[in-house]
Amino acid sequence: MKRSTRQYLMLITLISISVISACKKSEPAPAVTPTPTPVAATRDELTKDSIFLYAKEIYYWNDKLPTYAVFNPRQYGTLSTDLLNYEKELFEISKYSNPGEYKANATAPKFSYIFDKSNKNPTAYVNPVSSVDLEGNGNDIGIRFAIFTYSNDPGFMFFIGGVYPGSPAETAGATRGDLITKINGKSFGANYDAEYNDLNVALAANTMAIEVKKANGNTATYTNGNSFNYLYTAFGTYQVKLVTVSANGCESDTARQTIVVGTVPVASFTMPSSVCMPDGVSFTNNSTVADGSTLTYAWNFGDPASGANNSSSATSPTHVYATAGSYTITLRATGGNGCFKDTVQVFDQFFDKPLAAFTVTPKELCQGADNVFNDLSTAPNSTISSRLWIFGDGSISTATNPTKRYSSPGIYEVKLVVTNAQGCVSDTAKESITVHLRPVIDAGPSFIVAQGSVIQLQATGNDNTGNTSYLWSPATGLSSPSSLTPQLTAVADQDYTLTATGSGNCTATDFIT
Repeated sequence: MKRSTRQYLMLITLISISVISACKKSEPAPAVTPTPTPVAATRDELTKDSIFLYAKEIYYWNDKLPTYAVFNPRQYGTLSTDLLNYEKELFEISKYSNPGEYKANATAPKFSYIFDKSNKNPTAYVNPVSSVDLEGNGNDIGIRFAIFTYSNDPGFMFFIGGVYPGSPAETAGATRGDLITKINGKSFGANYDAEYNDLNVALAANTMAIEVKKANGNTATYTNGNSFNYLYTAFGTYQVKLVTVSANGCESDTARQTIVVGTVPVASFTMPSSVCMPDGVSFTNNSTVADGSTLTYAWNFGDPASGANNSSSATSPTHVYATAGSYTITLRATGGNGCFKDTVQVFDQFFDKPLAAFTVTPKELCQGADNVFNDLSTAPNSTISSRLWIFGDGSISTATNPTKRYSSPGIYEVKLVVTNAQGCVSDTAKESITVHLRPVIDAGPSFIVAQGSVIQLQATGNDNTGNTSYLWSPATGLSSPSSLTPQLTAVADQDYTLTATGSGNCTATDFIT
């Protein structure tokens, strides 16, 4: 096996002058009538015509090729040798497959190649150990191997270039394009020069186990021994059949076994964007299984310090973490057939509750005066986004530092709740405010009487609780200066002032003449 940057799948043989290899359609392409080639032409021109016309018939991507006139195969004649011109033409053909076997910035097709035989008469060699005919008869498992090397990279692609009809490889599910990763347990593909000898030994072995990676990412193993592995890609019930063929070509009866393949669940869950400590983290289970069987669950919350609470079999559990940190949560979903799937996520979005606090000035005041509130709240590892003041009289405010005037006396409990940027809500901060009744008095009507007359004063006030004290001034002629309605003996012209003092030293004054 000689290294080449253009070693791929054999497709076309050009009689006497060259051999060309390319990807071939699994079924014949629709008949294409080639453009007639002019009779007057050189051997070189006819070869270029043949390369293109063969490609129009059997190239895997032949439906993308233009007409003969548009492509003009004879234009490729400027390079130093015939072979270089043929290679250039083949490369230009491969570009029409994009993105089939053409790779941007490449200098040669991905799978196809062409070469001249020095004796102008190609010969073939068949290794009897690894040979098989088109009917699947032979000593190997029915795989044609292909290699793709890189011009600037020691690595190489070793893949299945073809699978023979009726062969063990076809029965086992091998398909063209499967990437070969191991033969008899040995890995290939990292370095062509270093692995060249081992690769030839493996390909010439009497027994062979080939591990491949399929296009869908699954793996499979094919062997020409008595056992091999096969990975089913869909769940269901399968009947496996085995027919053995003797050296004389005698076939056995068909042995059959039924295999039930379960489906692997899709394990999935969601978490909140953040959690306010010390609240728990609630997990929402979104796991599914295609066969409809009942799923069971095993949770690990990544919190060994929580002891037995570190695991759960609930569908959508909640776990309380004692401290903020980064925790790895694992969910295993198991289907009714025993097949399971794990999924892992990390949760670290813990935020402390904000701390609500405030001051109020004054805490005790007379009816009709203003209270001024000052927010002192904090939000550890976050910021405060909103506030709610509840004043205890049915009114509220969302201002940062509100001012409030109570219209009625009483004791009011003011509450403040704050919320941080993550939606964490504080505990409620509270302060009591005492609003005292402000007295309202009327000293009564003024009067003119004869000297020595005795008059009953007619003052009124708004406090019927007895918590308000009264004082008339001056006390001259009054029967009781501290009474709201004393008797007055008029002895001279005089102005009298009434002062009312309620709870909280709230006062009011009025006078008569």
